[in-house]
Amino acid sequence: MKPTLNCNAHCRHCYHRPSECSDEVMSESTLEKVISLVRAEYDSAWYIWHGGEPLLAGEQFFRKVIFLQKKYYDKTIMRCGNTIQTNGVLLKSRFIEFCRDNRINLGISYEGGHDAGLRPDIDSRRIEEIIAYMVKKGHMFSITSTVHGGNMDRMDDMYESFKRMGASFCYSPSLRIGGGLDNEDLHLDADAYADRCIEMFERWIHDVDVDIPVMPFNQYIS
Repeated sequence: MKPTLNCNAHCRHCYHRPSECSDEVMSESTLEKVISLVRAEYDSAWYIWHGGEPLLAGEQFFRKVIFLQKKYYDKTIMRCGNTIQTNGVLLKSRFIEFCRDNRINLGISYEGGHDAGLRPDIDSRRIEEIIAYMVKKGHMFSITSTVHGGNMDRMDDMYESFKRMGASFCYSPSLRIGGGLDNEDLHLDADAYADRCIEMFERWIHDVDVDIPVMPFNQYIS
């Protein structure tokens, strides 16, 4: 679900074009209606909050999410989970601790500094400080690394970066929609990408010094 289509970055592969952005935020009445309908229809549910940049909806929005989920799930609250998919720019320690206390997974979009111009507004040093903080605190989080035509040859560098950080991550191919379609330099050759994934799988599976899952490879063998 998308709390807002507003964004504080201009990632070139985004499925939303700049003209589609809006600073409107999902109303509390809509939020409550959605949670009540999902609860009535399903015994368990995992809510994925994305956008735009979902953290632009504000910390209070997500405190309201937890309040309403506790209201509607009550004693079955353990059947309900959340992921916030963010670029990480607005993450602060207080909100990270709130997420940990409420079992909210934080999904961070980051390439380990090897985005090759994909995310021109992102401060890599800041994001790596956040990742290091969450690794130290044992927070539940995940990293999605977009692979595109300009950085496919850096998949090894991404791997080494996250191995050094001790952070699990997932390779995710850039799709030809929105900005990913408009910017031809991002286009991937499917066969070449598949070959690179096979190479990286072989590297990961035989690396005796690595102790992080790499997705989607880990799913293939589990």
